[in-house]
Amino acid sequence: MLEDDSARVPFAAIGILLIMISTATSAYLMKMEATGTANSIEDEREGELNEALACARADVDNALNIACMYAEEEVGEKPIVNVSGGGSPQEANMKRLQRMAGRRLSECLSANYQGGFYYGDYVVEASLEGDVTFETLKMSLARTVDHPIMQCNTTYAAYYVASAPVKLRVTRPGSSLDHSEAYVARALVTSRYPLLEQLTEEYEARLNGTAALADVTAASFAYTWARGYCQYFTGSPANIVDNEDLALISNAASMLEQGCVYNSVDPVSLASLARHTYDSSRSTADVLNDSGLSYINQYDFSNASRRSLQSDREPQEYRFNADEIVDKELRAAIADPVSRYQVDRAYSCRIHVTIQRKPMAEGHSDTGSVCKESYPLDANENGTGPFFRETWKVRENGTGSAELVTVDFIMDECSMLNGHDDVRSPHKEADFTSMGKNYVDSNLAGAVDAYDEALHIKRILSDPIGYPDGYSGSTREVTCEHNEWVEGASVTEIKALAAKIKGDVGVTLRPDDYGSYAEMVDAAYAKMQEQFLENYTAYLSEQDYRDGPVFKTCGAKYAFYKRQAFLLRIGAALNSSVNSSQEIGRKIDGRMKDYSSSMNSSTLNENARASRSMLDDTKMFMPFGLNMTLEGGEGKDDPYKWREDVALAIDQRPNYLGVDEYTDPETGYRVRPLKVRNVCLFALPTDFVDSSQATEAVLDGIDAVAGTAYRLASETVTMETSRLVEDVSISARQAMKDEINDALVHDQDLQGQLTGDDVESCVDEAFDSRTPEQAVSDMKNGTLQREMAESLARKARSQAGRELAKRTGQYVDCYGDYIEAKAKEAIMGAEEKALTSVVSALSDDIKQAFKDYMAEAASKDEDAAIGAALKRIPMGLPLLPPYGWWATMNVWYIEIYGEIPYLAVYDTDNEPVPDALLGQRATVYVRRPMLIHEGNDIAGRNEPVRFHHQTCTFIIVPPGAQGVGDKLGGWEEKSTGFDEASA
Repeated sequence: MLEDDSARVPFAAIGILLIMISTATSAYLMKMEATGTANSIEDEREGELNEALACARADVDNALNIACMYAEEEVGEKPIVNVSGGGSPQEANMKRLQRMAGRRLSECLSANYQGGFYYGDYVVEASLEGDVTFETLKMSLARTVDHPIMQCNTTYAAYYVASAPVKLRVTRPGSSLDHSEAYVARALVTSRYPLLEQLTEEYEARLNGTAALADVTAASFAYTWARGYCQYFTGSPANIVDNEDLALISNAASMLEQGCVYNSVDPVSLASLARHTYDSSRSTADVLNDSGLSYINQYDFSNASRRSLQSDREPQEYRFNADEIVDKELRAAIADPVSRYQVDRAYSCRIHVTIQRKPMAEGHSDTGSVCKESYPLDANENGTGPFFRETWKVRENGTGSAELVTVDFIMDECSMLNGHDDVRSPHKEADFTSMGKNYVDSNLAGAVDAYDEALHIKRILSDPIGYPDGYSGSTREVTCEHNEWVEGASVTEIKALAAKIKGDVGVTLRPDDYGSYAEMVDAAYAKMQEQFLENYTAYLSEQDYRDGPVFKTCGAKYAFYKRQAFLLRIGAALNSSVNSSQEIGRKIDGRMKDYSSSMNSSTLNENARASRSMLDDTKMFMPFGLNMTLEGGEGKDDPYKWREDVALAIDQRPNYLGVDEYTDPETGYRVRPLKVRNVCLFALPTDFVDSSQATEAVLDGIDAVAGTAYRLASETVTMETSRLVEDVSISARQAMKDEINDALVHDQDLQGQLTGDDVESCVDEAFDSRTPEQAVSDMKNGTLQREMAESLARKARSQAGRELAKRTGQYVDCYGDYIEAKAKEAIMGAEEKALTSVVSALSDDIKQAFKDYMAEAASKDEDAAIGAALKRIPMGLPLLPPYGWWATMNVWYIEIYGEIPYLAVYDTDNEPVPDALLGQRATVYVRRPMLIHEGNDIAGRNEPVRFHHQTCTFIIVPPGAQGVGDKLGGWEEKSTGFDEASA
């Protein structure tokens, strides 16, 4: 093979090539190293820039939080409640927060970020570029203690989340670096100002709303019931509702709501309440320092109603009965002027006669007519049809001829009281037993004689043309002579029946079982009606009067219908009384409208129901400083999901809200924290004056006032009372004469038994033997009326006996008893009516005399005699609808204006506001009267917490002459300055 050297490269060339490659690689590697070093330095500077920005952002967020806390502190100490020129306080306060927070944040950024904030080689600048805005952070609040009936809210705006647009600029001295960016600062403001604000707004709303109204009403009911029953049992206190105690009730209600809303109360205020309630002799400081202070946390409303009472007995049961209804109907039945007519109807019948005339073959030597024979016919069992026949020999005048005239008596209807033909064998005498006594009932045995009196038989016999053969005459209605024992026996029967009904019809109820007076009253009458209807058949006792479908005798028929009418009237009265609460409601509404357009009887009943629920457990817990739990966040990723404790402290001034003027020592603001009034709607005699069944109570009051008027050393009261007593005496004398004469004229039985001269002399004799004062005293207890009634009744009996003796010797004693009893009832009823008309006619004078006496007596409340007289002045609304006085009721209208001049709420377990001297300060929310300025302008006003309550309460007591009510001073009691305009 041939050698070819053409492809060979010199070693030197290779070496040179390697050197060149090596140099290039070294240069590249050196370049790469320089680039890496430069990048590393750049990365380090970028990291420092990011850290500077992050630090600045965090610092700005923190500054935003602090700025907002200072703003909230300032607004919380001086919130706007009333905005100048109108508008929403919430919007005004939010704008203030935004301005204040923005200003403070700007100042902070200006002081810390204008060339003074360095981070490494960098300088960071920050400036606010817009308004601070707020979002609410709602959280749930769980209380340790809440209202027993009307719970507080559970969700509140507890915090604000603030946002602010900020511009950040970063520069590095000695370089061209200039970095700017927009940043939205955002921070949870760690002050619970929104919570304090909303709690205070809720507190004010509850004080002015249903919650505190329920507290005041419940306390008022407990208070009224305790004092009212005490007055009913003992006569004291003279006034059931006093403004001093209303102030206590108002403080108790405000403390209760304060404790429920905040789970804390002002401890000094609580001690003051305890002092006024339990032991007013101790000072507030003494109570506050008591080691056993915990007892005042369990506040009992009923204690506020039982201070200094002689008796705190409350009737656990009411006895409702039909006694008044029965007695009223019994009096009406006995003195019923139509009784005689009804008896006559029982013994009435309708009769006609048929005539048969036949000539006699033999002569008739006697002149005139001779009854040949007479005998009863077989009438129907019920008495209708032919029942008696008479055959007469009649001689014609001047001719000597005679004829035989047969007269058949035919009864068309018999015993025509409430029907007819319903007495068994009415033409025969029969025995009848009443109340264990046996009587002979003549029935219609005298029917022929009664017809003969209406159409004498001699007229028929002597008038053959008028009464020819075959004549069937027109029917005559006649009343048969009957037994006088019938009416007396029937009265005896219904008296016994009345006693039986009064023993059977009555119901005992517990007021605690009913939510209102309306429920209790309606239930009582409904149950009594049910009892009456259940026993109605037994009361009617029809089998004692009937023999199968017909009555045993005519007297039995009258007695039965007398009994039935008596029962029907009682039943109608009970039926009318079932809805008696409606009539009571109308009376209350009529009186209430003069004081309030928003309250009426329905309000009263609703209050009673609500109070009953609340007073089931009167222990009201009034805490201070209890922890509440605040919890936020709903989802698991919610950044604001956490739980924390909240404890608040309350500072209230004055500690006890009274009716005296209070001056704020710091601001000089003057106000009466409480202004109260109460109106006893049925004070003075009121409806007692207009009630016939309560006339005795009014007369008793007049008698009491007359006996002690001179002790007041008031010429006006003495003269006024003397004139009233004389007017009552004079008016009663004449009214009794008029009413008694009227009663006698309208009663068939009593007509002619007593003359006008008898009445005149009897009344004059009774009054002439007494002074006007003695006459009033005897009228109020019935002595004078009974004296006159018994005297006139005896005269009536004597006259009735003489008249009856002329006709028959039978039944004189029985009829005399009946006339005497009936006269006495009629006269007593007439006298009662007379006194009612007198009291009604003099009602204005009576009310004025009582009013003046009560006003003067207020300054002599230690005089035992005057105190005893006050107890006898009738008060309240006698419940009579429409029959029977079964209870007395009174109603109070209560009105309270309240103001807490200074109220501060402190967030005690969270002190987030920085303080250079103290370290930290708690968030506070303050309500007090002051002007809020924005520069030179008035932005609005901060206002104290004010409240206004209108409520009413009532009490019902068993029937009694004096009832219940406020008896000292006037029926409207206002605290000092009540009518002053609010500040």
